[in-house]
Amino acid sequence: MRINKFLLSIILLVLPTVALAAGGGGHHDGIPSIVWLQTANFAIFALILGYLILKKVPPILAQKRETYFAEMKKATAQREAAEKDKADLVQRLEKLKATTDESIQNAQTESQALKEKMLTEANEIAGRVRSEAVQSVKFEAERAKLELKDQLIEQAVDNAREILKTKMQESDQKRLQSEFVEKIQVVN
Repeated sequence: MRINKFLLSIILLVLPTVALAAGGGGHHDGIPSIVWLQTANFAIFALILGYLILKKVPPILAQKRETYFAEMKKATAQREAAEKDKADLVQRLEKLKATTDESIQNAQTESQALKEKMLTEANEIAGRVRSEAVQSVKFEAERAKLELKDQLIEQAVDNAREILKTKMQESDQKRLQSEFVEKIQVVN
């Protein structure tokens, strides 16, 4: 089919020359032989060139076409991926813009809640420290009273011994012993 197209194109190129020559412009009788030689020479050149080109050009063109379509497919895929990435980024940016005020409000709310929690914990700790301090003061006061009582009792006993040693006479001691024995007998 390619050869038919090629031959048809050569015939179409040569026909006007033949028609011009057959017109008989009155100057010459027929086509000069040089024109026939040039036409034959051109036709042979065109056939050889066509034969050589027809063998090598179609595979090259087919390869170029495949490369073109492969690159086109790759470029289309990259463009679609880029458009998808752009859409994702735009969506994320919109979401960030929409949630900025909400995020700030949440942060303020959380900080206020944290502040209140810290104040509550500090008040609880202060209350426990006060309570422990009051308990400690009460305990120390009670202990000091007991120590003072023990010291007073010990001092009173020492004073009583001293008085008994110095002022008590034998008659007083006998009287106390007899009273003691009577009281024990009464109890029994």
